[in-house]
Amino acid sequence: MKEERSYYLEACGRNVEFLEKLEEKISHLFPLKSYYNTEVESKVFIDASIYRIAKLQELLGKPLRIYLRKVGYDVDVMYPIDMINLAEKLGIVDSLKEWFELRELRNAVNHDYSLLEEELVETINRIFSKRQSLIKIYERLKAKIELE
Repeated sequence: MKEERSYYLEACGRNVEFLEKLEEKISHLFPLKSYYNTEVESKVFIDASIYRIAKLQELLGKPLRIYLRKVGYDVDVMYPIDMINLAEKLGIVDSLKEWFELRELRNAVNHDYSLLEEELVETINRIFSKRQSLIKIYERLKAKIELE
């Protein structure tokens, strides 16, 4: 169990590290005004950031589940919404609503062929603005796990 928890925390940490490096490359572009007219290299960094944000959110669910199980919750019978709600009550996640909003934004941008550029730019800006929330969740969860 500890090895699995460490593995996922390290994977989350690598995504945070990548996000921080990517932010150095693209923070000057935000708030984004146009996506399609942005130079290709910048689009690559933007897309990589979106991927890392999505991956971090996905990965955070695994050590969160392990942590909640460790402190006595029966997460095997919980729906994801209940698990995130519990994480909010325990002070790990700031907002259940924000967590699921980010998931919806991520899904929307993954299907950007259905978005007009204006909608795509707005979605990318909102995702980028929420990256720090995920990093804080990672840091809180890591601190709680390390206290065990």
